[in-house]
Amino acid sequence: MSSLEPQFIQDFTHFEQHVAKLIHKADWTVETAKTNQPGYDLVVKKGNLVGVVQVKWLSRLAFDLVGGRCYPREDFINLADYIEREAGIGILRAN
Repeated sequence: MSSLEPQFIQDFTHFEQHVAKLIHKADWTVETAKTNQPGYDLVVKKGNLVGVVQVKWLSRLAFDLVGGRCYPREDFINLADYIEREAGIGILRAN
């Protein structure tokens, strides 16, 4: 890495920290997700709002390959389940 390049392009961890700092500057509380949590990397909170962020370092799009295959449907469902659970909107789901 050149000394002129920003530190956040070094590796995923530095980039994730950079993204968290940017979100924090906008007055959001930022927490890292549990280790190996599928679907997202950061949990963001502001007042009664809760959101999640999937950090991608160097143009990777939304989903990772697992065993040579991509499972965007499962990743999306995991993310939607988390939002329902944490935001307390699961009770709105029709039984």
